Amino acid sequence: MRPAVIDLQEWKSVGPGDETQGGSLAGFRFEGEDQRQIAQAFTKKRVVEFHELYDGLQIRARSHVGRIQIGALTLTIRPKVASEQLLSLFRYAYGLDDVKRYESVDYTMGGGLFQDLVIAQLGVEAKNLIERGVTKSYIGKAEQLSSPRGTIDFARLGAQGGIVSATLPCRHYPRSSDNLLNQVVLAGLRLAGDLAQDRSLAASVRRLGRTFAEFATPIQLSASVLEESERAINRLVRPYRSVVRLIELLYQGSLVNFDGQHEARRLPGFLFDMNRFFQTLLERFLIENLRAFDVEPEHGLSEMMRFVPGHNPSKRKAPRPRPDYAVKQGRNVLALLDAKYRDLWEKPLPRDMLYQLSIYALSQPKGSTAAILYPSDKPEARPSLIEIREPMSGEVSGYVAQRPVNLTRLVELVGLTGSHGEAARESYALFLSGLASPGRPNSTSGGFALGA
Repeated sequence: MRPAVIDLQEWKSVGPGDETQGGSLAGFRFEGEDQRQIAQAFTKKRVVEFHELYDGLQIRARSHVGRIQIGALTLTIRPKVASEQLLSLFRYAYGLDDVKRYESVDYTMGGGLFQDLVIAQLGVEAKNLIERGVTKSYIGKAEQLSSPRGTIDFARLGAQGGIVSATLPCRHYPRSSDNLLNQVVLAGLRLAGDLAQDRSLAASVRRLGRTFAEFATPIQLSASVLEESERAINRLVRPYRSVVRLIELLYQGSLVNFDGQHEARRLPGFLFDMNRFFQTLLERFLIENLRAFDVEPEHGLSEMMRFVPGHNPSKRKAPRPRPDYAVKQGRNVLALLDAKYRDLWEKPLPRDMLYQLSIYALSQPKGSTAAILYPSDKPEARPSLIEIREPMSGEVSGYVAQRPVNLTRLVELVGLTGSHGEAARESYALFLSGLASPGRPNSTSGGFALGA
């Protein structure tokens, strides 16, 4: 099969009849069931859509960016957001310091934007851990000792028939650096060395990995291991928090799930979910700048739906819709918000998004608003508002708002300092949440002003 090197922007598509610089998709076919299975998994999960047509392959990019290789196909998906803006927002969203070594690199070239940024920061953080001193913890060990330490394991001593050698079975707890957190860092550095696009960066993190191997033994990364390491982080090992988060981003971006499998499998490349990034970005911005309110991520609407007693034969849990953010004051919910990484100024509102937000709005008192926050680089983008009307009476039951998030403005706001910056960020956060609009108070119908 003739190689095809496709460069595509997020949310764009290319097919057999389109001209590309890296090769044509006309007549392209995946070779073997394994390649086809990977492509089908991406399509089913709506990460990237691959459709084998009679005259070749059609590809539709969605919200994931990066680079993957499936057989003879090398696909690079570039973000729409300008590189400098994206770097600033990424660092802000994940609480990262600037990586000066890579400031001049255009990460969108070759699809290496996110992985090399994450890997470069991971290298900086891992080096700081070594210089600061890696954490040590008490780790339980059961072993035969000639000089007893800890406690003697009498149960094991009895099981072996008493003292039969010059050693005793002991259970002791030496302080060791070979703990879960350091094992995860070592595994993360090894993964980073495999994923790095830049050769010097790959060599650098591999050297760090060899250094870290002096402190810990290697383990296999998995979702459960990463969850356990998150739980192990406390105020005494706070520097590990950002390291584990970076490793988690690398791990998730290097996997593809197949139905019926407990663990995902490694994919040949890296893909980053811009929708998740956008959600994380807005979460931090709203929490930091709505200081008079509480912002609760993944707020579950627990009382909205339930199975009728006696009509749940499978004993399933009741559906629990979860807006991305709930803005609360005390126990009162003032706003329900969802982050959607899709430019709804350029593209129509999909039905599934409309129905989802309608449910959120109807879960609150009559006349309430649920809002979609979406990114847009168009200065003319303005909020819109949809009425949810009762079909028989025509009365308005609630509203679905669409509010654009101007990413250029957001970059400016997070860079401002002093009281002026705090006031400007608070004003924009109030506008996004619908609790106020720039220049005038919010309306009484669901906290949304059309004049915003």
